[in-house]
Amino acid sequence: MWLCARFMYSLVVIATVILVGCGPGNPLGRKAVSGTVTLDGKPLPNGTIMFEPQGSEGAMAGAAVVAGAFSIGTQRGLPTGTYIVRISAGGSERAVPSGPPGSSGIARRGNDYPVELIPIEWNARSRHTVTVGDGAREFNFDIKSR
Repeated sequence: MWLCARFMYSLVVIATVILVGCGPGNPLGRKAVSGTVTLDGKPLPNGTIMFEPQGSEGAMAGAAVVAGAFSIGTQRGLPTGTYIVRISAGGSERAVPSGPPGSSGIARRGNDYPVELIPIEWNARSRHTVTVGDGAREFNFDIKSR
């Protein structure tokens, strides 16, 4: 009797594993995307790219930009839809001393401080969009600095 119950329990466990394992591995229909980012005609050394869904459809995704290239695999990719593109890259500038020696203040000491290399029209105020569909999913962005 206990052997029959154990056998039935094993069948239920195996059937559950098979059914769960056969479910859709990509329920949102995510697609891999890739491309390049140049700044003033040169590959962007380091930065980030974000794809924000326009409207209620889609899923936000992003990637690092390294040596002008980015890639997002299918697992974290973008479902079909239109996305706002936001690109950022940090740099630093040397603050010019503006007061007598010994003055206080970061700008007065000549320290480095962070700056955004990408124009605001490509990040905080971006209106640049791409559409992800069944066709090509390679996007290339050529940004002109200010």
